[in-house]
Amino acid sequence: MTKEQIKQHKESMLWFIEHPDKGVWFTQDNIDWYLTKDPLFSAYKGLIYVPNDKYSELRKARAEGKTIQILSKSIWEDLDNPYWIEALESYRIKPDEPKFKVGDWVRNTTHSNWIRCLEDDDLPDFNFETMGERFELWKPNVDEWCVFWDGNHYGYIVQQFKQEVNDFYHTNSNGVFKHTAPLEFIQTLRD
Repeated sequence: MTKEQIKQHKESMLWFIEHPDKGVWFTQDNIDWYLTKDPLFSAYKGLIYVPNDKYSELRKARAEGKTIQILSKSIWEDLDNPYWIEALESYRIKPDEPKFKVGDWVRNTTHSNWIRCLEDDDLPDFNFETMGERFELWKPNVDEWCVFWDGNHYGYIVQQFKQEVNDFYHTNSNGVFKHTAPLEFIQTLRD
């Protein structure tokens, strides 16, 4: 066994020496994970081992590039190099950011004229594919009719979108408009 192999698999090797009956998990090129009680601990770069302990699911996720967090004073904090000494409940895999949030304008990619603003009740349906339909954040296309306004909602203009410049969606003699929405936004305006 080479120094490189020992360095690459040290933690799993030490675990395996103490717990040969429990084995170790391994993956080759992050395809699938397998439990083995006869590890090779090869120097092949695509081969990853993790101990088969109570933290194994977290360890596998970390090996796949996911971020592990620890609960510290009621706040989840990212960990660069977990020591795995706290209670299992103190760790978690960092959740993915939601694809959409309340107030986002979304467009149905299979029905291009379907655009709407998300509300609280919509989110469970829009975080994944729903009934075969895919959704994406709406972004204005050049020459698309849009509603523009400043941050204070003092006035709205309806014009065709030209291009985004310096984080502003529209400028004219009436001012700078940093916000834009599809024409459907007019339907949401009330007295």
